Amino acid sequence: LQAHGCDNRERAQALISRGELLRADGHYADGLPVMRKALALLKALSGVDTESAAALNELGMLLANSGGEKEAEAVFQQSITLWRRASPDSANAGAAMQNLAVLLANEGRYAESATVAHDALTLLTKYVPADHPDLMTTEQTGAMALLNLHRAAEAEPLLRDIIARSARTRGAEHPDTLAAQTQLGEVLLDLGRNQDAAAVLRPTAETLDRVLGVSHRYATATWNDYAIAACNAGSAAAGLDVSKRIADLRARTLPEDDWHILGARTTMGICLVRLQRYAEAEPLLTATVAALEASRGPKFYTTQLGYAALRDLYASTGRTADAERVAAKIQN
Repeated sequence: LQAHGCDNRERAQALISRGELLRADGHYADGLPVMRKALALLKALSGVDTESAAALNELGMLLANSGGEKEAEAVFQQSITLWRRASPDSANAGAAMQNLAVLLANEGRYAESATVAHDALTLLTKYVPADHPDLMTTEQTGAMALLNLHRAAEAEPLLRDIIARSARTRGAEHPDTLAAQTQLGEVLLDLGRNQDAAAVLRPTAETLDRVLGVSHRYATATWNDYAIAACNAGSAAAGLDVSKRIADLRARTLPEDDWHILGARTTMGICLVRLQRYAEAEPLLTATVAALEASRGPKFYTTQLGYAALRDLYASTGRTADAERVAAKIQN
């Protein structure tokens, strides 16, 4: 396009497509300068609110997955504002609202996330059919909001329905279908059905490795969930091996204090407790939980898992006062 004298709008559209593909392939940091360049080109044009809104939504997703969550929140809000100004009677703002809901959940702001997800779902339901991809993705976010608010039993049937619809319309190996299966596994974990969770999570993780690659965030998240299920279901040694592998994979591309790495370390601690390797588990869990409290807050789901593991460790080693102190922090 550049070689043949294209205009800025054409260049911006090509850059946006490239940024979308980089995000879909898990290359979040590589996509950031591409999307910023597209937005700079669009800013110089008039009458491109819808294109800018779409590009801002993409930029928000790239930022949210590459350590820029604070900026991502502002970018999603800009996208929503532009969409509402450009097409107030459409569902276009719903996708950005859904992404904002996911971001808020990842920051431990569960009540805010549930509200935004509900608003997005209300908007999308008015304008798109039941099997529209954006609607199903928003329904998944709503189901996870229920899980985060300790209403996992309500989330299970919703996710099973979404998985069936997504497999029918997008395919059983579509990343979004597989993501919904991972979320179902997380719900089963929360319900204490560890064997059922492992049976869902392991084949899903293996498929994600094949479809998206072993380093993709969907794949590593699913394997980490599987490791928790395995450790709680009597296969702690296998679960520990998996959690160590995921921690190593994440450490190759993420900062030391990233919550995804902390999540894998929490899983390692859970498995060490199940293996009664308390001397190894305690310093790991203590440091990891402190880091999660500082970065994500005490109500964050993984922080809560760390509290439960520490409570079990203290109870198993006769430290009743410590067990009671940590147990008081557990919400469910």
